[in-house]
Amino acid sequence: MKLLSVNGICKSFGGLAAVSDMSFEVEEGQIVSIIGPNGAGKTTVFNLLTGFYTCDAGSVMFAGEEISNLSPSVYVEKKLTRTFQNLKLFPTMTVLENVMIGYQSCIHYGRMDAIFNTPKKRRAELEARDRAMEILKSIDMDCYAGERCMNLPYGVQKQLEIARAMVSGPRLLLLDEPAAGLNPQETRQLAGFIRELPDKGYSVLLIEHDMSLVMTISDYIYVMDYGKKIAEGVPGVVQKNERVIEAYIGKGGVKHAARG
Repeated sequence: MKLLSVNGICKSFGGLAAVSDMSFEVEEGQIVSIIGPNGAGKTTVFNLLTGFYTCDAGSVMFAGEEISNLSPSVYVEKKLTRTFQNLKLFPTMTVLENVMIGYQSCIHYGRMDAIFNTPKKRRAELEARDRAMEILKSIDMDCYAGERCMNLPYGVQKQLEIARAMVSGPRLLLLDEPAAGLNPQETRQLAGFIRELPDKGYSVLLIEHDMSLVMTISDYIYVMDYGKKIAEGVPGVVQKNERVIEAYIGKGGVKHAARG
């Protein structure tokens, strides 16, 4: 089943085309990657999909509904959430509290409820706590629940940010360079973590520079360069594509890379 369908989206800044006529799809239960050299337009695509930028042209369909150019908070309500390349955790708060923050869009109480700590507010916070702990247990991170984030290894912090995105119950997780800053062992652990997400009910769209991660976990890959899609296919096909090799290492290295 087609979950996300992106059709010809475009975005320019001061006359410079950052994304030009970009189209791609994500099927339910898939892990799809968007790759490309620095400046290819990958993060701009993510920002267009989550309301941080508006599309100059094109459309985005999610679960059969047009969702182009909504405000960022609405995308969470539509069951589409994202992470960021740079960690956005609260270092002095506990793991459980950080995950609970991701559930705020799902609970509702007023200012007076907060001021007077009404039963409605207490029920909402208990609901958020229970849901956050449920997520941590599902990914074997409940042992860290009471630990301050700043005391965690960097690889665990990366998984925690994904857990916070999971807690609101999205159908699609957008992961922005989840392996950035990780060592090879941490990257392998993260690969296993992401690979299990479809079995837990989450489809995944990620942008990433670490090709070992991409080729290990992806069901399908789209390649961008200078704001345009230049190739697509399953991992084995993409890594042999001469246009992809050229985009990463230049024309002079294509024949050498193909021989290698």
